[in-house]
Amino acid sequence: MTNKKPNKEEMLSAWLALTEGCEPSQEPVRLPVLSGSMLPDIPPGSTLVIVPCASKDLQRGDVVVFQTDNRLTAHRLIIQCTIGPLQVLFQKGDSNTHGSWISPRQVKGKVLEVEREHDIIPVSSNMAASES
Repeated sequence: MTNKKPNKEEMLSAWLALTEGCEPSQEPVRLPVLSGSMLPDIPPGSTLVIVPCASKDLQRGDVVVFQTDNRLTAHRLIIQCTIGPLQVLFQKGDSNTHGSWISPRQVKGKVLEVEREHDIIPVSSNMAASES
């Protein structure tokens, strides 16, 4: 995989693929990081390599990409709960003080790698070991 920043056309195609605005692909997509909510491991200016997935394919500590309105966010999955027929997930940015609950329908993918400067860093469930 190359370590070049995605251009605007590639970013739009990736966003549409994840938000179901076009034919979904099982191929990874690349999108830039715009905020510091995942510092220090994932700084702004990095590029996320995201694979589409369902909430059932996630585990605690994964960095998940979810949709709220027309916005995609990548935060760490803290816990999954099932209460009767209802399943909910609690997510939080590594540098945020608070998180929030999301529904499985909001999950669009999982971050596999972070590209920053000249490095490609695999993302694992235990990347932020000090996180709670």
